[in-house]
Amino acid sequence: MVAVEQQLDTSSSNGRLFLNIMASFAEYERELINERTQGGRQAKFLAGSHAYGKPKFGMKASNGELVVNEEEKEII
Repeated sequence: MVAVEQQLDTSSSNGRLFLNIMASFAEYERELINERTQGGRQAKFLAGSHAYGKPKFGMKASNGELVVNEEEKEII
């Protein structure tokens, strides 16, 4: 592989090393984002909120659980 914009040539040992370093940092960043997302969801759940997006129409989050929203239930 030869990356023109980054002048990365994987035919040399230096190029392969740099490619592996870049791949390792990309994997690290992905895992860090995942850890932060899971931590945020856990904190939201412990605070008594619905942890995965907005509840569907007709439902609401109450004490960390989904319950029927009576006002929206009338519309449904």
